[in-house]
Amino acid sequence: QFLKPNGFIHLKTDSPVLYQFTKTVIQLYGLKLFEDLDDIRNNLKQKPELSIKTHYEGLNIAKSNRIYYLKFALNANIDESKDVVLAELIKSLETKSEVKQTEHEEKTN
Repeated sequence: QFLKPNGFIHLKTDSPVLYQFTKTVIQLYGLKLFEDLDDIRNNLKQKPELSIKTHYEGLNIAKSNRIYYLKFALNANIDESKDVVLAELIKSLETKSEVKQTEHEEKTN
């Protein structure tokens, strides 16, 4: 509702998990991917707009020392039947995350 027709979504993140997840969503729904950078530091001279830091970028929450960037567009008709696959993928990722958290807690206790 907010994106203009033929508008782009620009995602900058320090989270490799969010970056890979978004790439999976783009592939799953057959979205148009225009740019995929796994570290913007190599492209700052060619694309000065990437040097603008977001609030979250400054927080460096993921501590990855890397900023990922994706530029993509939505299709006119999103295939909602893919939502079931996406929900299963999210559930699987959440389960893996919970297992890792439990293992981490057991190691630290």
